Amino acid sequence: MSYKKILIVNTFGIGDVLFTTPLISNLKIHFPDAFIGFVANKRTAPILQNNPKINKVFIYERDEVNALLRRSKILWVRWVREFLRSI
Repeated sequence: MSYKKILIVNTFGIGDVLFTTPLISNLKIHFPDAFIGFVANKRTAPILQNNPKINKVFIYERDEVNALLRRSKILWVRWVREFLRSI
């Protein structure tokens, strides 16, 4: 079985993200040509951006997204659409 794209979603703290690093290594070993993306929060993104096994880090900051939803549902829908499109 071959995968072209793999997305890991972990928007929790630094410890949780560090526990996923063996997963990233194993995915790269078993699927060396796969694009590996990671959805993380702003605090953990710098740790992941320096990992050569991750192709792209997507930032999801829950508090900012919730604030946007409270401010404007239209802007929130646009943000969600663009975020999903970027992934």
